[in-house]
Amino acid sequence: MQTRLKSTITKAITTIVIEYNINNGVKANYTWTGNLNFLEKTTISLPTPVNFWNSLTNGTNTFSAQILSTNGVADQYVHNNAIGRNFSASEVLGSGLILEFTTNLAGFQSSYNVQDESGSVLVQRSGLGNNTTYRDTFNLTAGCYSINVFDTNDDGLSFFANSSGNGSIRIKNLTGSTLKIFEPDFGDGFSYNFTIPTTVGVDEIKLSESVSLYPNPANNVVTLETNGLMNSNWNIYDGMGRTISSGLLNSQHHSKTKLNVENFANGIYYIHINKDGVTKVEKFIIQR
Repeated sequence: MQTRLKSTITKAITTIVIEYNINNGVKANYTWTGNLNFLEKTTISLPTPVNFWNSLTNGTNTFSAQILSTNGVADQYVHNNAIGRNFSASEVLGSGLILEFTTNLAGFQSSYNVQDESGSVLVQRSGLGNNTTYRDTFNLTAGCYSINVFDTNDDGLSFFANSSGNGSIRIKNLTGSTLKIFEPDFGDGFSYNFTIPTTVGVDEIKLSESVSLYPNPANNVVTLETNGLMNSNWNIYDGMGRTISSGLLNSQHHSKTKLNVENFANGIYYIHINKDGVTKVEKFIIQR
C-alpha cells in the first residue's frame, strides 16, 4: 500500500509519523525517515499487519491516513495532513490459472499482457491471428496482478455494428473449470485486477467425490450437497481469505447441509471441503 507526501514547510522534514486504517478498523502506525525539502514530494510504502485487513468488505472501502507528527512534534497545520480514498477490493483467485484468449476475425487489433504488482510483465501477446485461441498457464506466488487487454479499433471482441465476429476471454483453473468470463464488448480495452492470497489459497484439487452448492447466486441459505465426504471439515472464506464460517459434514455418504448465509455481505465467497489432506473448493456469490 502506497501514499504520497508533499512538504509545505520551509524546514526540511526528516521524520513523519503516519496513522492509517481501512474503514475505521485496525489502526496502523508507520514512521518515515528521510529528507524532504520545501515542496518536494515522495511516495512511501506503508506496511500492513495481518489484522489490518479485517475490516475490508467486498464492496466499496475507504482508506484513511493522517500525519500525527513531523520532526517529532505535532503538525501545526491540520487542514492538509489527512486523506481518504475509496476503493474496491480485487477478486481473490488461486495460484494456478489459465488465461484463455480467443480472437475474432480481426485478431491483429487485439493485444494483452499480464503484470505483477511491481509492473513486471509476465506475458505479453500482440499480432494475434484471427479466430485463434491462446492459452497462458500461470503458477503465481502471493501478491497482486493485473490482466490488461487492448483493442486498436475500439470495438472489443464482439460488437453489433461490425462484421468481425465474436471472441472471448476466460480465466480457468488448472483442471479446466471456468472461473470468470469477461464481457467481450469492451471498447478499446480494460484492466482486471486480482489477488493471490498469502495464507489461504483457493487452488482447486479434483476429488473423485462430488460436491454441489446451490442456489448460486444465493440469498439467505446455501445448500451444500456431497457424496462420499463423510465427516469432512468445511470452511467458508471471503474474498480476502478471512474465515467467515466453518463446520463438519455428517457421517452419511450422501449429505445435504443447509448453510445460513443471511448475515453475509454481498460478494464472492469460497467454501473449502477438506478430506485426507485434499481440498475441494467451490465458489459462490451472495447477491440480494
